[in-house]
Amino acid sequence: MPQTIGSLQKALDVVEEMARCGESVGISELSRRLGLAKNQVFRVLKTLEQYDYVHQQPDKTYRIGFKFFEIGQRVIRQHDLVNVAVPVMDELRDATGESIHLVVRDGLLGVCVARRDSPAMIRMSAEVGRRYLLHAGACPKALLAFQSPAVIEAVLARYGQPAYTERTITDPELLRVHLQEIRDRGYAISDEDIDAHAYAIGVPIYDHEGQVAAAMSVAGPVFRLTRDKRPQVLAWLAAAGDRVSAAIGAPRLPSEGIPELAGQLAAQERSA
Repeated sequence: MPQTIGSLQKALDVVEEMARCGESVGISELSRRLGLAKNQVFRVLKTLEQYDYVHQQPDKTYRIGFKFFEIGQRVIRQHDLVNVAVPVMDELRDATGESIHLVVRDGLLGVCVARRDSPAMIRMSAEVGRRYLLHAGACPKALLAFQSPAVIEAVLARYGQPAYTERTITDPELLRVHLQEIRDRGYAISDEDIDAHAYAIGVPIYDHEGQVAAAMSVAGPVFRLTRDKRPQVLAWLAAAGDRVSAAIGAPRLPSEGIPELAGQLAAQERSA
């Protein structure tokens, strides 16, 4: 027997499609996009409206309500990882002068659950709550590299490797090699592979079972995160990541491997 509720699936499809729209949308349009009967969409919307999850506009279209935002904020506040990480991210932002991101894996995607913006006018910031593909970007690659081979292959099969810039790795075999390099050195680099003129370094965050629970990154424009600054930024980032890992019970020392990581990056930058 099926273990899912068909009407609830339809309601979630409606909610997700409205969220993708980013603006108010009518019953006919939702019906067309989802392949559902108009009366099905109407009943779903009226039920959601009763609980303040959607609101009807004067032109009879519907918009996602702020109740979803309220629930999302509660989830984030209740998440031990975020509570622990945010003060550390504040310190890291102050030390580097750049934006700091915290990303967790949600199925086969990454989700930014916290960020601290650079005080500079030109800065690189991910949107909290947004889901990201895992084949590009410092945090996504730091997450993907430490997953099981089955998860990595599932990600490649499901989403492929669309190009964001000319530096995005779009060949599956090259990505597999790149992920092994990330595992070997312990950190990921995004050098304009997701945003032109942007550079980021990401490290994994480990949980109490020694599994990668999240990734934290420092991101900024290439002209500020210059080659001579990157080793020091990595040292600060690795220390911050280890502090968060230790605080959530990871079986590793907070300062483990930091000098070696920074030295590796310095040598890499000199040879580039």
